[in-house]
Amino acid sequence: EEAVGKRKKTEKGWSNEGGTGHGSREVNELKLASLEQIFKLIKVDVSAEGRLDADIEARLRNGQFETLDVVITASNLNIAGDALKGDRIETDKLDASVKLTTDKKLINIEKLRVKADWLNADMAGTIPKTFGSLEDVLRADSSHTLNGEFDCDLAATLRQVKNIFNFKKDFDITVGRLSGKVDTISSGSQKTVSARMK
Repeated sequence: EEAVGKRKKTEKGWSNEGGTGHGSREVNELKLASLEQIFKLIKVDVSAEGRLDADIEARLRNGQFETLDVVITASNLNIAGDALKGDRIETDKLDASVKLTTDKKLINIEKLRVKADWLNADMAGTIPKTFGSLEDVLRADSSHTLNGEFDCDLAATLRQVKNIFNFKKDFDITVGRLSGKVDTISSGSQKTVSARMK
């Protein structure tokens, strides 16, 4: 484990705003239930079960992630609490990896891969930190791109994020899958985002 950086104290407490630093952390066979007392200490209402392994490498510049490289493997996850607005995230197996870099305006996602019982997704691209207009994103000279594919069990996914995404209480999907592919294609003076779903 290594961490180097600067933090500053404000009237509201410690802040990473304007902070610069880098750090790496390796977590092996962490039993999430063992964090219960820490969650209580920092006043976060979360209950968690399962086992987690993680490798995290990050560089912070002026309070923003400049680089982030995370690999997570988890098993028998069961997470609930106020932070999830009444939802419960459950999966027997989770493999996730994220590698990205940022600058003042863009987030460059080298890879974003998630594999769980109910979702497989693999995405890459360059997206704006703040969304101006669709015209800006689709200009041929813009560096915005998004490519990837996904496959999810809609019923299992919705059941776990219904409150987080503020779906109506009487809205429900009980069975079905959604899979698809997203591509950004440049042609002459135009850029097209193509999505195919089934």
